[in-house]
Amino acid sequence: MHITVRKFSTPMLSDAVSYLVSVDKRDGKNNEYVVEIARLNESMYCVFDEVWSEEYLRNCCWMVSFYTLDALFSLELCGRFEPDKRMAFTRRELEHLR
Repeated sequence: MHITVRKFSTPMLSDAVSYLVSVDKRDGKNNEYVVEIARLNESMYCVFDEVWSEEYLRNCCWMVSFYTLDALFSLELCGRFEPDKRMAFTRRELEHLR
């Protein structure tokens, strides 16, 4: 398996730091994934405010999203959060990445 990571930008993700991850498997399957790193949205502060201060949440907490590049351009927002079964990763392949 060959994995390549490079910086990625698009106006759709202007508030986030993004990377494009290309995965090529030996069996010929390949796909591209977006890793999006953004500040924790203020609407989520209430979930954590009993544990951390607002200042800590604002400055130290981040959301990481991982989805296929196709899902980024899909009209269905829920498509970003569905599993990608096209690559058919095996447990052995994933354990080998450690």
